[in-house]
Amino acid sequence: MKSITNLMMELKNNWTLLLHLALRDFKIKYARNYFGLAWAVLEPLALLVIMLIVFTFLRHRGERDNYPFAVYLLSGMVGFDFVSKSLQQATQSIRGYSYLIKLLHIPTTLIPSITIMSSFFTHIIVLCITIFIILLHGFGFSWYWLQLLYFMFASWLFITGVTWLTSSVVIFLHDLQYIIGILMRGLFFLTPIFWDLSMFPEKYQVYFKLNPLFYIVEGYRMSLLYHKPFWSDGFAMISFWTSTLFFLIVGAFVFKKLSPNFADATH
Repeated sequence: MKSITNLMMELKNNWTLLLHLALRDFKIKYARNYFGLAWAVLEPLALLVIMLIVFTFLRHRGERDNYPFAVYLLSGMVGFDFVSKSLQQATQSIRGYSYLIKLLHIPTTLIPSITIMSSFFTHIIVLCITIFIILLHGFGFSWYWLQLLYFMFASWLFITGVTWLTSSVVIFLHDLQYIIGILMRGLFFLTPIFWDLSMFPEKYQVYFKLNPLFYIVEGYRMSLLYHKPFWSDGFAMISFWTSTLFFLIVGAFVFKKLSPNFADATH
């Protein structure tokens, strides 16, 4: 727990620097393109359209859980997309931003968080597009939408714990980046994004709830569509926070142990 506290305090004490570097990272992603920052909207919008075409017209029609399938799909995918992209990009962050460690001597704790926050800016854009589509389908505003702040925070902590571990290990085990990619593709189909849990017998549903991303995906739906409190599924909530605490503890410990070797290992 001491390692977690120390790393979190470093993030807190360098919050302004973290925000500045994350905004810089976000802008650089699109600055060299002809349409510039417009791609921050066009790219996620294109992805959403492709997903709708594939899963609505080729695999599904009509409704899911009494909601239009487009709304059901997007409300779940937006949460998964944030975790998946942030995790894969932040895993590469120490290697990708090694020059910051060598030249600026900034706290290494900030490096994965720079990428996570940069991805969060894109996530906000995707979420706004999703909410706009939900409103177009006739669903009005609900105070339950405020729960999204809780699920964003929960997602952020989960990603932080996992990437403290993966970003430090991938420097010495390069194959990990491919393992993470395969794992996230598998979790996409094992998480109820375009299908719902009621398809399976109740005795098997508990195993899907052990997946931390289940709680995030269903949490976004609880907020945007179902209008249920975040504690509605107690087992999924306990499973998620147990996994998050595990990754925070293990990730903080491994990150602290390996961080003195980052500069040399990324040379």
